[in-house]
Amino acid sequence: MKRLYWMWIWMLCLNLEAGAQLQLPGVDPKRPDPVIKEYAELAKRVVGIFDQRAGDIQSIPDRSPQLSESKLVRNIKTRLWLHLLDDIDQLRDPHFNFEDRPTMRVLPPYGKPGVPSSIGSIDPAAISDPAVRREYEEAIRQNNEKAARRYLQLHLKKQDEQYTSQAVQYLSSIYDKTPEDSRELMMYLDLNLNNETHKADMKKKLREFFDAAREPSK
Repeated sequence: MKRLYWMWIWMLCLNLEAGAQLQLPGVDPKRPDPVIKEYAELAKRVVGIFDQRAGDIQSIPDRSPQLSESKLVRNIKTRLWLHLLDDIDQLRDPHFNFEDRPTMRVLPPYGKPGVPSSIGSIDPAAISDPAVRREYEEAIRQNNEKAARRYLQLHLKKQDEQYTSQAVQYLSSIYDKTPEDSRELMMYLDLNLNNETHKADMKKKLREFFDAAREPSK
């Protein structure tokens, strides 16, 4: 199933518009680094694919005239939600520093040999000293890489929070408030979520819901 899923992801990537423009904050399109440009465009595609998958899951009808079919749909949608969250987890960097932001422009090393006196960023080709030019090009490359990585991690964080909330809402609404359904749901979490922190957080939220449903009404 995993293999088929990744084949599906690959096909979606191939079908996206090939000429997408690179427009990420901090990435200067006038000085493109092929590797960073490819990474940034892939990041935008990954974010779009996760949004599409969530939309596809939500579009699946929950109910069927047959009770057995409704439970089958419930089980499929449960696994799809958890697979989506697990795939987002696998791409997220838990130690990413969001406060380390890229700059909109990388200023040249003024005062060093071969650097023309001007305001703002300049074309590295305008620096006559080869060593200083390479230094400036590397500073631009690092800033562009920081921008591309931050774009991906920031959007994955937002998607993680958004789709975790939607998944918890769906699961708490579709499962019956019985010990049997509670055990089944926890089993799915154990089997399909690899991030222990994420798993524990979802279990806590869902157990609170099941516990509240079992409390006698006042």
